[in-house]
Amino acid sequence: MLGAIIGDVVGSRWEGSGSKNPDFEWDTPHNVFTDDTLCTVAVAQWLLAGGSGNDATTDNPHHQLRQLCAPHANRGFGGKMRMWLRSSGTSLHDSWGNGAVMRVSPVALWAQNDHEAENLAFSSTHPTHAHLQSVQGAQAISWAIRHAFAHKDPQKLLRDASTRLPYGDLTTRTLSNERAKHVFDLSTAATAPLAILCATQSEGFEQAIREAVAMGGDADTLAAVAGSIAEGLYGIPQTCVDTLFANPDFDNEPQLLNTVRAFYAHPRVQDFHQRNARSTPLFPVASPALKP
Repeated sequence: MLGAIIGDVVGSRWEGSGSKNPDFEWDTPHNVFTDDTLCTVAVAQWLLAGGSGNDATTDNPHHQLRQLCAPHANRGFGGKMRMWLRSSGTSLHDSWGNGAVMRVSPVALWAQNDHEAENLAFSSTHPTHAHLQSVQGAQAISWAIRHAFAHKDPQKLLRDASTRLPYGDLTTRTLSNERAKHVFDLSTAATAPLAILCATQSEGFEQAIREAVAMGGDADTLAAVAGSIAEGLYGIPQTCVDTLFANPDFDNEPQLLNTVRAFYAHPRVQDFHQRNARSTPLFPVASPALKP
């Protein structure tokens, strides 16, 4: 989850720019949170409030999404999503966009097994992204995150994803070839496998974010999804965590980082880190603005 938010913020200023250069300045005043962070935090809030995914038609994060995202409809949401945020309906069944995969990372850390993760991933898509491609993508990324934490082996993840997920043989694809041909594509079917490639064909967390941003497409979302996988594979450097929490764009929205703290402090998530031999990120001491 934290990797997704860092990826979103770092990639925010490059969305739609077409830049293919991974050697960019990491922290600038132009780095802001976008819809990716808002939706990710909304899913975390749903889980913290008792979301179980037992019935996707009634147990899903539609309330949290509307409450948190509606005041920020200008933060990168697509047209259909903005319409949904302003409506009172419960489903937008035709969306195959990558909004399903960019917000699923809390599910992977919360679930106690892969079956529960699949159910929660499905429920997390239901309010807005019930298209089969979106559901498959959310379940695929949730699985990839859990695999990354469990094995910490990029090549194993790449091989297993090639046989388990509906994206073909990923082992034959390279980042250089992908970068050369990639254009802006906000579909789940394009975003999910490319994010896996960026995470598994990098040497660490920061490089995975840079590779995703430098695809020259939907930079913030691709970096968010790649970052959520890279968090499990490599861990997150403390400097990246500190930079995120020092970002002034969060000053007027303290509930966002408060939710991050609460989520990682929850016994379920603590247990997930312990079972997968990964330490919980060390967050900076809360400033007065960030105290509950």
